[in-house]
Amino acid sequence: MAKQTIHVDDYDKDSQKGRFRLIFLLMAVTFALLTMRLVNLQLMRGRHFEKISRAQKLRKISLRPIRGDILDRRGESMAATRQGFELLLYADPSLRKVTDLAGSISELIDIPREEIEKKFEERHRIAKFQPTIIVDDLSRSQVAALEENLTDLDCLEVASIPRRVYPQGKSASQLVGHLGEVTGKELDNTKPKKYKPGDLVGRMGGEQAFENLLRGRRGSEQVVVDSTGRRNVLFEKELRLEQIKIPETGNTIELTIDMTMQRACEKALGEVAGAAVVMDVHTGEILAMASTPSFDPNLMMGELDPRQWKKLADDERRPFFYRPLQGEYPPGSVFKIVVAAAALQEKVIGYEEPIRCRGVVELGANLDEYHCWNPTGHGMVNFQRGLVESCDIYYYRLGERLGIDVIRKYARNFGLGYAPGTDLPGEKAGLVPGPLWKRRFIGKSWYLGDTVITAIGQGYTLLSPLQVTRMMSVIANGGKLLRPRLLRRILDQDGNVLEDFVPEVEIPRVISPEVCGRITHALVGVVHDPRGTGYNCLGPLPVRVAGKTGTAQVISRSRKKIFIGNQGEIPWKYRDHAWFTAFVPAVNPRVAITVLVEHGGAGSVAAGPICGEIIRYYIRYLYSQARRENGGA
Repeated sequence: MAKQTIHVDDYDKDSQKGRFRLIFLLMAVTFALLTMRLVNLQLMRGRHFEKISRAQKLRKISLRPIRGDILDRRGESMAATRQGFELLLYADPSLRKVTDLAGSISELIDIPREEIEKKFEERHRIAKFQPTIIVDDLSRSQVAALEENLTDLDCLEVASIPRRVYPQGKSASQLVGHLGEVTGKELDNTKPKKYKPGDLVGRMGGEQAFENLLRGRRGSEQVVVDSTGRRNVLFEKELRLEQIKIPETGNTIELTIDMTMQRACEKALGEVAGAAVVMDVHTGEILAMASTPSFDPNLMMGELDPRQWKKLADDERRPFFYRPLQGEYPPGSVFKIVVAAAALQEKVIGYEEPIRCRGVVELGANLDEYHCWNPTGHGMVNFQRGLVESCDIYYYRLGERLGIDVIRKYARNFGLGYAPGTDLPGEKAGLVPGPLWKRRFIGKSWYLGDTVITAIGQGYTLLSPLQVTRMMSVIANGGKLLRPRLLRRILDQDGNVLEDFVPEVEIPRVISPEVCGRITHALVGVVHDPRGTGYNCLGPLPVRVAGKTGTAQVISRSRKKIFIGNQGEIPWKYRDHAWFTAFVPAVNPRVAITVLVEHGGAGSVAAGPICGEIIRYYIRYLYSQARRENGGA
């Protein structure tokens, strides 16, 4: 059999063809895989990657709502939102040297260079694409200077922002409150999430109480940004962006406060640590609720100077403390009004029945001694003289006859011992003690001595100035307890009334009109009878006034003697609290007024003259105006 001859060239050709086939096959498979991958990326997942691509240049920014205004009853602004400006620095990687830039900004807007450089140094702490706020409260003149001289610096931008302002300054500052940045705890606790980091929320007063009415609802806008996070308006026109969601402006609230009356109360209080409340006895509307000293809430809206903060924080008179609502003080003799009303209503004593006052009385099984403020005594005292001259012995006896349970019942019906219900934060309930309370909190039994001390407003009893004003209004309006009103109306951004609040009677009849008349007659005597504890303390008056003094001990008489013996005087924080409460006019009353002076001493000396100034202002302006509006009635 003949051998087959295979040429080398033919073998090489077949081998090359095989390799070409393999290479072609591999290329075909690779191309097919690439094609499949491209189809998957382009058709199957194209929208997903388009979304990612757009997200790298699109940002959804939150638009802050305009906060609603706070007005007084006559439309005078107490808190408002105005246009503000802030200077922003974007984290431009090309910006290396900022020293010269800081110097230029410092010269233009008259802010220390060190402060600006400190802000520049904070850039590394700011999240990517987020600007650093260099100055958060630019004036219009500063804005003009920056825009004129720094237009070539792309790293800087002047942004317009809403800014909260308080036109009244220190006046009514604790009542209005201020804004503060939302805390992490508040962010976690709100469901649904109402706030974002950096949002401002109400702190203190009306700003906090009516937060949900005032804050409005935020909006949103989709924008295009560059690599530094700055907005690219030109590129936005080439894309179809989401429609802007316009933020909703918050509601405006109108308070019952009359700022002219509020300022008059603050002026009358002057530099003392104290409170003054003026309330309409027929509607419960609070016309003024002053607390001194106070602070300027505008300072709280920026970076408060450490020295200013220290001065406010270290002031022993507590300027942030809202005394009309948050202060709880022993009422002293103003509480005798409740005991007097209970005694007449319960008929435990006749109007003319006399009680002898020798300056001291022995009560209880142990015959403990209880003293009158007048050491020589008042002699034979009936109801009229007992209240006019504020005889302690007379009220010890009334307390003994009534018992603590009846006293507490009437005190509660007069609005004492629980929060008044103004909706403002921090309002206190005060305290009218009893056996269960003493056992629980003191761990001791209740004795007759506790009852008679409570009857003169001492011991454990605590009231706020607003509670005393409510108590006085019950006598003035014939026996009704009204809920105090601070919120008068809610308005939308166009001024349309959304809700109008009306007077609310809490208890239709606390005591009878006849008992109110008896007590009113005695309260007039306190002010106008030469033997009255408040005689002449109000100064000249154009009308007759019904009033009551109160001097409340902070420490015992024995401790007072020790201080006087060792130091020659009693330290300020241990001096008596001074009260004066009244309603005006005595016939057909319109308002109840209460003044408290912390550690002021005697009520007739410290609180009475201040109350007199407030009364004269009210008669001169508001009362005369009300009479004209009502046709002289």
